[in-house]
Amino acid sequence: MAKSSGYQNSTAVLDGILTAFEWDASGNAIAVKLLTFDDDEYLLENGDPLLNLLKRTVRVSGKIGRNRKGIKTLKVETYGIVE
Repeated sequence: MAKSSGYQNSTAVLDGILTAFEWDASGNAIAVKLLTFDDDEYLLENGDPLLNLLKRTVRVSGKIGRNRKGIKTLKVETYGIVE
């Protein structure tokens, strides 16, 4: 997974649904992305703790950036389940 090349100075707070982004050879999710309700997608850096929350609605806060492939990323600082 590519590292981010830069982050915004402020912290963003985003709501959305967690989905798998990458899988291993056995078909297990190894990376997660956030699909926001305004149709944006963010690859979650340091998102391993969120792998057990796939298909759940969450609120995530962190720094927004882009990786070398131009994919929007979010470096997770805090997260919680939205009921």
